[in-house]
Amino acid sequence: MGSGLRLLLYFITPPELAGLDTMIPPIVSFVAFIVVALVTQKKDSGIEKHGVIEYVPPEQDIILGEDLRGYTSPSGLKFS
Repeated sequence: MGSGLRLLLYFITPPELAGLDTMIPPIVSFVAFIVVALVTQKKDSGIEKHGVIEYVPPEQDIILGEDLRGYTSPSGLKFS
């Protein structure tokens, strides 16, 4: 959007206003960016999407490959 607007303004801006064709497109692009971001932003449904795992297994269990045996995650998933 910024490049297209810059190119358009380059050809239609009178010589006495030279410089505006370079200063206006970033402002317009920034406003468009904010508007699009707000319009397309998904609303939070309140459902927890992930849990924080606060379990630190003993070092020996990690070495033996049994580090998550019997652990239940915050979302209810069981590891076996």
